[in-house]
Amino acid sequence: MDTPPDQEPSLATGYEFTSAQDLIIRTTGSRARTWGILTLIGGGLTALTGVLALFTGEDFGVAAAIIYSVLALIPLFVGLNFLRAGQALDAVVTTKGSDIDHLMGSMGSLGKALFIQIVSAIIWFALVVLGIVASIAIPEVGS
Repeated sequence: MDTPPDQEPSLATGYEFTSAQDLIIRTTGSRARTWGILTLIGGGLTALTGVLALFTGEDFGVAAAIIYSVLALIPLFVGLNFLRAGQALDAVVTTKGSDIDHLMGSMGSLGKALFIQIVSAIIWFALVVLGIVASIAIPEVGS
């Protein structure tokens, strides 16, 4: 019976990176955590903007609040995954005997964060193109 890939025992159990490699991994982990924190702050500020939009008293405020709340989810998920990646990279340096397992966990978190960013960029590009097309088409319809 085959073991699922995420539950297979590591072939490199007991492997340890060198001090120079640990320094690179530690620096990358620190940068991933810093980016995670900054991204979470951006998500929090986006959510706060949505809450403040509710106080405008306009119908537009409710729509803006919903839009900002949904938009805040992207940086919040990305930030959490970068934080997880940074923590897993720290574990590579601070633990003994499971460097490869921790490194692979970090790669999984980074992969999720990058996937979310790629999907959100594609959606953003599509909305920009849609906005350009609409700005060209709408004046012609009104004429």
